[in-house]
Amino acid sequence: MTPKTVLACLTDEAGAPALTRTASTLATGWDAHLVGLHVMEGVVFYPRYPVSIPATVYQGIRKHQREQAERLKAVFDKESAGLGARAEWRLLTAGDELPSDAAVEVARAADLVMMSAAEGGQDAHQQRFLQEAVIRGAGRPVLVVPKDGETAGLGRALVGWRDTAQAARALHDLVPLLSAGAAIRLVSFGPGPRLGDAGEVMTDLAATLSRHGFEVEIDRRFDRVESIAGALEAEAREFGADVLAVGAYGHSRAYDLILGAVSRDLLREARIPVLFSR
Repeated sequence: MTPKTVLACLTDEAGAPALTRTASTLATGWDAHLVGLHVMEGVVFYPRYPVSIPATVYQGIRKHQREQAERLKAVFDKESAGLGARAEWRLLTAGDELPSDAAVEVARAADLVMMSAAEGGQDAHQQRFLQEAVIRGAGRPVLVVPKDGETAGLGRALVGWRDTAQAARALHDLVPLLSAGAAIRLVSFGPGPRLGDAGEVMTDLAATLSRHGFEVEIDRRFDRVESIAGALEAEAREFGADVLAVGAYGHSRAYDLILGAVSRDLLREARIPVLFSR
């Protein structure tokens, strides 16, 4: 069953055009409803602290936020209308909660969440915080689209496999997004403590995917690589993948709120769309 509600979280003007075009193209192909979301951060004053901030400062911040929201809406309206998407714009103000909390609440109602990759600059840290919060907390698959990595369809996919619940979820979240007869490559790196030994489960997974009509191949890599994220993206480019799908891991049960190194490296470095599931 293809997605019927796609949520595009627009945070920055640099990534908004590619994100909206990709989201609009995919949503139109799925006959899905597209929601463009922007959350303005609340301006909260805590009277317990003896700091006097002039009202003009607040007014200036609000003015800047409204102007940015208007520019993002203009991009969303133009790009989505140009591609014939059935779309709506939604603007929220976080109030006294974090913008990420507001975004997570909206994201839980979507079949697929789409976000722009952080491209550097002063807002990059805030964008990555929002991405991680949505990936961790929404319970929905999140497709992160780089500014120069938009795609018109998902006909070839690379799946970074590890024998974990998160990787299994990523694989099965990917299935409804793919074009009929899509080519899929399952790749694992191991054995070893970072990604584990895939065992025979990859053969079973290939058989399951082939029953959906996909062309599936398996690539088990036993060589040690310096960067799993870099190796995955290199493999995806060699395969000509339109999307890379991975499970988003925490370091441990005690640090479950922190995304693992591979996930964070992909958020920073990937130049093709990456689907994260948790």
